[in-house]
Amino acid sequence: MALNLEAVGKPIGPLTREYSWKDTVLYGLAVGAGFSELEFCYEARLKVLPTFTMAAMFDFFWRIGTESGADPKGVLHGEQDLTFHGPIPSKGVLTTNGAVTGIFDKGKKKGAVIVAGSETRHSNGKRLCNSEFTIFARRDGGFGGANVSAPAFVFPAGDPDKVVNDRPLENQPLLYRLTGDLFPLHADPEFAKAAGFHRPIMHGMGTLGFACRALIRALTPGAPERVRRLACRFSRPLYPGVSIATRIWKTGTEKAVWKTINTESGETVLDNGRFEFELPIQPGVSDSSGDDRADLQEKILAAVSQLAQRVDLGRFAGRGMRYQLRLTDMPHPDWQLRIDGNGCQFLEGKEDAPDCTLVLSGADFNRLLNGKLNPVTAYTEGSVQIEGNLSNAALLMELLPMK
Repeated sequence: MALNLEAVGKPIGPLTREYSWKDTVLYGLAVGAGFSELEFCYEARLKVLPTFTMAAMFDFFWRIGTESGADPKGVLHGEQDLTFHGPIPSKGVLTTNGAVTGIFDKGKKKGAVIVAGSETRHSNGKRLCNSEFTIFARRDGGFGGANVSAPAFVFPAGDPDKVVNDRPLENQPLLYRLTGDLFPLHADPEFAKAAGFHRPIMHGMGTLGFACRALIRALTPGAPERVRRLACRFSRPLYPGVSIATRIWKTGTEKAVWKTINTESGETVLDNGRFEFELPIQPGVSDSSGDDRADLQEKILAAVSQLAQRVDLGRFAGRGMRYQLRLTDMPHPDWQLRIDGNGCQFLEGKEDAPDCTLVLSGADFNRLLNGKLNPVTAYTEGSVQIEGNLSNAALLMELLPMK
């Protein structure tokens, strides 16, 4: 069947996917996270790996193939380029729209290249990510179209700055397929043999999920929300149970290049990797001017001073609470909020043994205090990060907004 060149520019979507925190945890487990990265696997302190968006909306990948008329037995995921615009909420509805943007001819018996782009938005209205897919259609070349060549990519000389080792489980593809990619190549031994493999292979996006974890661990530890770009070429298949190493070279303050290798064969599995991220805000550093930050701090102090007048202190009789607030964009980021039956105290500095820690911007804390930011929305969207007892945090977030 010939490729459908008229697919270029034809809209694909909207494609929607509703998900819950359980789906994001399943994804974390499917790409190798566990007790050592509990933030990706446990709802009480959940953060979402940015590559979850691709697993959740992988129907778009197959629509590229069906719209372009590619032979499904010859379709391979060639390259992926993901741009992220902020933290991924732990639940909601994703909507993806896109189109095939180009179909290129590598020549008869050399295959074709299909390129498509998409945008995914959350039900809260925010744009989450933009994606560029490159698909290699092995059986569809020779139709007489224009060719395309990839730009040159050169890794820095010398040893990588970071190396992160890992090993997918023997059954990893059986777990990953539950995230949405049910292609039998990753589960059916007979299908895999017919396709030229000894046994089912890892999902390419599954291996990319392992690499994403490695890059976060090395460059943005504990902060997946700071990832801004992740791109690579899928160079070779990987069998489950084989050890891998992600090798990382920093090329700038907030940039790196990387590759993932099969440590048993030495072959590169994921190549030409690019990674871009944001550095954490340092104390005393902000995009706002010093006057703006001082003014914001005064507003927060004024609002907090009214807590004792509007909070039912009887709820804290005999069970005083100590909260640590880390206001990331303030000149003095660490504050203690103490509430007991006698009143409220808001003190600068770190609490020795807080009942709970909340990490958020000073601007968002001010919005919470003034009832302009819904506490549940702030938590699910990642604007507020909670460390410690979630129930203690919920109690405080219930009391903060002015009525």
